[in-house]
Amino acid sequence: MTKRLHPAFIIFLLAFSGVVRAQMPGGVPVERTSQTQWVGGREFYIHVVQKGQTVYSIARAYGVKDYDAVVKKDIHFLSVGDTVWIPLQKASQPDHPASTPARQPDTPAKSTPVMPSPAVVRDRVDSDAIVVSLLMPLYLDQIDEISTTKFDVEQRGRKSYRQFEFIQFYEGIQMGLQKLQQRGVNVRLNVVDVPVNDAKTVESRWKSHSVGRSDVVITMLQKEAFDCASRLAASDHVFIVNPLSIRQEIVSANPYVVKCQPSASARIRLLLEYMQRSMPGVPLYVIHSKSAAEKPVLDELRSQLESQSAVRYTLFDWAASGKLASTLKGNSKIAVLSIYDAGKDRNRTYVNTLLGRLSSLSSKCDITLVTLDNWCELYRDVDLAFLQNQHYHTFLSHEWDHRNRLHIDFLRSFYRQYQVEPSNYYAAMGHDAILYFVTGLHTRGSDFWRNPDLIPQPDGLLRPQTLHHSLPGGGFEGNSAQLYRMVNYQFIECR
Repeated sequence: MTKRLHPAFIIFLLAFSGVVRAQMPGGVPVERTSQTQWVGGREFYIHVVQKGQTVYSIARAYGVKDYDAVVKKDIHFLSVGDTVWIPLQKASQPDHPASTPARQPDTPAKSTPVMPSPAVVRDRVDSDAIVVSLLMPLYLDQIDEISTTKFDVEQRGRKSYRQFEFIQFYEGIQMGLQKLQQRGVNVRLNVVDVPVNDAKTVESRWKSHSVGRSDVVITMLQKEAFDCASRLAASDHVFIVNPLSIRQEIVSANPYVVKCQPSASARIRLLLEYMQRSMPGVPLYVIHSKSAAEKPVLDELRSQLESQSAVRYTLFDWAASGKLASTLKGNSKIAVLSIYDAGKDRNRTYVNTLLGRLSSLSSKCDITLVTLDNWCELYRDVDLAFLQNQHYHTFLSHEWDHRNRLHIDFLRSFYRQYQVEPSNYYAAMGHDAILYFVTGLHTRGSDFWRNPDLIPQPDGLLRPQTLHHSLPGGGFEGNSAQLYRMVNYQFIECR
């Protein structure tokens, strides 16, 4: 007599065989998704299981060699419709690509956001708190590389670890936040860890961390990464503050960019006023290379020089002109302004060559060398003795002024809180950026962005902020600068 199986048992066997089959290598081809999500500091693909797909086929399609990396509770019992998380792999390829590659989703063509002019000023995001997004490189993914057995604060001060290259900017932000909280200002800080110059990651995390839903974005990004962030800011109508960059072009076509560093016009105006006051009759020689990077500065310089006749000047093309010595001969006292910018590698060679030539001429005439950017900061191996001998002058808008009582107090407070002195000026930048812009939003609301130069300077600000529109349809940039001269290897502010 043949025994008949109970229908429920048959259903169980079929279901069980389906589960077993689903976990065997192979399965139907898997179409990769482009949807990602950040979880616990890592980025994952979000994949929905389809009929016939297995752990192995999913892992293989996403280039994951370790099947256990496909994250799901009770992973060994996948069912249709389950959601699994697959960590993004850097430049990884599947071990055994399917004979028929999965169709990739169509990617719509990227469009450049239209830069409104003037900027559309949004209302505050949250009436109870000012929302600040901080985009900066914290290198949290590299934090495990720190050796706790040999680490001490002295290593941190010498920047032995890249993780601390920008951390003092964040610590300065925290010190500014403490002052704001003591004054009853409620701030919600959204910290986003992004590489300093990785536009693709900036775009991804801007969206995943809702950066566009901020009242203000403060960044320490550079070049392509900042350009990407500023385009996204314009698209979302949120103002983005760059305390570090000196590039004029970042504000030229984007009304949502705020560049705290002084404009070329402000620095040139201050220099010419100083020459008329302290160096009357001294001829000015301007060294340039006719590069595209120099053009805004050179145009502004020509405009200001031609509008007044008090300063005699000569333009010297470093590449096309004759020898420097023959150009400068016949003068007992001269001023040399270098705006040369032909690229990082060529600039370094130029600096060393120029200092050598000026040094050989210093016995024949009294030379004052002026640069718009601090060569001691840009070129750490520059010969300081050469600079000292050339009566070096430069603009240090974000440098320490050790005779400034506020700076001295800030240094002491920073040391008490973090048990180390700031190794760069980033801490002061972070402190002033959040203190100034949050105070402005707190006192004037979103109208602050219509003219961010109208608020009184907040108490405790280390250096006054003055901002203005330098170009029609452009953003704001600093309108004040400080000219310093090197005396006994220290920078003293020119009065």
